[in-house]
Amino acid sequence: MKTQRPRVTPRDLRSVKPRPRAQKATFSFYVSAAWGRFRDKVVAERGGRCESPTCQTPGRGAGQRVYLDHIRELQDGGAPFDRGNVQVLCARCHGAKTYDAKRARILGHHIPETGVRRNRPWEGAGDDDGEGGGFDWGVL
Repeated sequence: MKTQRPRVTPRDLRSVKPRPRAQKATFSFYVSAAWGRFRDKVVAERGGRCESPTCQTPGRGAGQRVYLDHIRELQDGGAPFDRGNVQVLCARCHGAKTYDAKRARILGHHIPETGVRRNRPWEGAGDDDGEGGGFDWGVL
């Protein structure tokens, strides 16, 4: 049975329309052939598993999609093809690390170059008062 075309043309009636997303300045780098070769080679050399010491993904993401992540991001001055500036991360750790770096950049905080997320409120990370056991919500 065929469906009929709608007789009324749909219209966008939102009073505030979303702004078109701007393309990231580093996007062209990440789709380049040179980055693809570098990424594939480094991920294979390192076993295709997440290198984050706090990774809780079963099997450290083996057999799943992993990301070759810049520890110090390109937009923060990181070297693009420096093997010491990249790490293999599973999707969960990559998302957490990228979120932290972006948030720190927006808030103007210093971005630690450890590369992986360290202080998570749900894991009972210590605060800065020396007593431990809490989370410093003042940094949010």
